[in-house]
This record gives sequence, structure tokens and C-alpha cells, in this order.
Amino acid sequence: MTEIKTKLGENDAASTPFRPATGIAESNVQDALEAVYAAIASQIAAHEAEADPHPGYLTEAEGDAAYDALGTAAGLIAAHEAAANPHPGYLTQAEADLLYEALNHTHPASEISDSTAAGRTLLTAADAAAQRTALGLATIATSASASDLTAGTVPDARMPAHTGDVTSSAGAVALTIANDAVTNAKLANMAAGTYKMRVTASTGDPEDATAAQATAGLNAMVGDSGSGGTKGLVPAPAAGDAAAGKFLKADGTWAAPSSSGLPTGAIFAWPTSTAPAGALECDGSAVSRTTYAALFAVISDDYGAGDGSTTFNLPDFRGEFLRGWDHGRGADPDAASRTDRGDGTTGDNVGTEQADQFKSHQHTGSGADGTANGNQGTGGTFARGVGAQTTDATGGNETRPRNVNVMWCIAT
Repeated sequence: MTEIKTKLGENDAASTPFRPATGIAESNVQDALEAVYAAIASQIAAHEAEADPHPGYLTEAEGDAAYDALGTAAGLIAAHEAAANPHPGYLTQAEADLLYEALNHTHPASEISDSTAAGRTLLTAADAAAQRTALGLATIATSASASDLTAGTVPDARMPAHTGDVTSSAGAVALTIANDAVTNAKLANMAAGTYKMRVTASTGDPEDATAAQATAGLNAMVGDSGSGGTKGLVPAPAAGDAAAGKFLKADGTWAAPSSSGLPTGAIFAWPTSTAPAGALECDGSAVSRTTYAALFAVISDDYGAGDGSTTFNLPDFRGEFLRGWDHGRGADPDAASRTDRGDGTTGDNVGTEQADQFKSHQHTGSGADGTANGNQGTGGTFARGVGAQTTDATGGNETRPRNVNVMWCIAT
């Protein structure tokens, strides 16, 4: 109020005081203001008389007490801040910052180790269990120790693919060895000059075999059952055998094929007086067992043993008609009486011989006075009453069909 009165006095003293524009008398204005001042003063006095004129604010006494308390608090704060560890059991700012960074960044898998205690403590038991479930590992422990594999199985679908010599597809348990994957380097070492086979006469692992053992093993697997066929290792050809076109025979020898184009030992007719290359005339001669080894292997000494050691005899078919072997058919009524072919063999066998012969027959006739009429030779006569009756001779030196001479040859 005092301040308002002071301002009014200053206005009146001014060289150009404020005056209303209307025709209100100054005295009236002064009265009005006085009335206002009085009202305001009354309200102020009533306000100041209240016990707590400003609820929610400190009184002067309260302000002084608060100030004193702040001073005391400031001292406490200063002492707190000066302490080495003002908050024991709580993180410092630096520790809190470090923890925040640890909780808000990641590491690539290559930087995480599960072999250290620090690495394992990054996962809680619940985290680890959840990860095992997600991976289908059931209750298998997180440790690398085999003793920690307490229970549970790894599903096939979780199995990785295997590569290398032994392969499998992902998600499969069965392992296979890929074709052509096992190299010589993967096999067990062998001694020089040995072969892999089973030497022991029982089922088992392969063993190293010597050349002699390998040959014996081959003898048990190849060749025939003792009828003359070769077994074991193939003999090496001699010099020139390849150029001569020789081939390996069943007896294990190398021989040139017959130049006649026929199998060795084949009998054939030849229309000239000289046997062709690769054949000999069937004239019974003795020939070398070495030179004609292939032929000797076929006919041996069936037609003669030659000198008994270095030669053998060829068949002698000169001047002969060749007859098919009866071989039990019965077309040759005298097959059992056939004679020696050259080695003592007789009877119904290839190469045995027969002499010429007429089949049994009769001549009949009738007549009188000693003159016979009927089936008789030209000029033939016989006498009545005489026991032996003959006819005149007729015909040639042998009984034969029409024929042409050929040379019987045998392929060598």
C-alpha cells in the first residue's frame, strides 16, 4: 500500500502527470483510489494474519531450518563422495558402464570358447537346456567330457555329412565307402615280391603270398580237373612265337595255327601229288615228335610209335577207301574183327583196318549132258555127277566202285 501511495505522489509531481481523458474530477479519482487501497490493505492484513497463509510453501522459520539441514547434507555428501567405496555391494559408475557394454554387444561364434569356465558362465543352466532342446540333444551335457553324455540320443537328422574315403549323407547314420575311394596308399604295406591272397586254408584276412604260394593258389582255381589242361601261371612265349602267330594251347604250350586252315589232325583229300603247307601225306612214315609236336599231341603213337622216343608214325591211308567209324551203330557187321591200326588197337575203333571181302552169296544153274544153263560165268561148264562144280573166272583184280585217286592228307 505504501508503495502505491508513493507512485501516486510521483505522478502528481510530474511535469506532465497522467490525467483521465474524460471529465472525471480529480477529487473523485482520488477517492476511488483510496477506496481501492483500503480494500487491498484489508485483504493483505487478513492474509498476513492467517496461521499458514501459503500452504505448500515453507515459512521463514521452515526455510531457515531447511537451509541449516542443507548445510548439514552438503557436508555428508562431501564426506560420502570422498569415501573410497561410498556404496559397498553396489556397482561403481565404471563397473556399471562395463556391465552395460557386456550386455549390449555380441561376439562371432569363432570367438566363443566352450572349453573355459569363462565361456561356460555366459550361459545359464536354463539357457543351456533350451539350446540343447533346440538342437535335439536331449539331456546330453554341454561339457566335452564323454562321461557327461548321460542320456538321450542324437537324432539321425542332426548327423552331419561325412566326406573323404568314408562318406554318408547328412541325416544318415549308415556309412559307406565310395566307389574307387580306397587307394593303394590306404592298403596295408606288402613285402616285395608278394601277392595279396588268402594262404591259410580258412576264412580270414588277406595275407602276403610268395610267387610259389600264388601259383599253388591259382592251381586250386583255374585249369581243368586233371585231364591235361594247364593251371597256374601262363608260360612265357619264346622268342619269335608272337611273330609266328602262335597261341596258347590247353596243355600250356605255344603252337602256331595250322597253315592248312584245318584243325590239327584233320584228314582231308588233296587233288595233287604234293601235300599242301601245313599238312602231310598219310603214308605211314615216321616223323619228328618235336617238329610236329601239335600233331603228336593229337594222335600220339596211335598209328605207330616210330623209334619209340623221337618219332611217331602217320596213318597210312594210301590206296584205301575211308569208312566212317561204326561207333556202335551196327552198320559195319564185322566191326569187332577189324585189325590193328598200328599201335595194337583193334575192333570198333578209329584207324582199325579191314581186308577186302565179298558178301556171302550163291550162283544157281540147271542143265543136262554136262552143260549148265543159268547163272554162270561166260563159257562156264560143269559135269553132272561131279561133286565140285566151278565156273570160269571173270572180272578184274578187286571189287570196287568207280573212283578217282586223291592224296589223303593230315593237317599238322
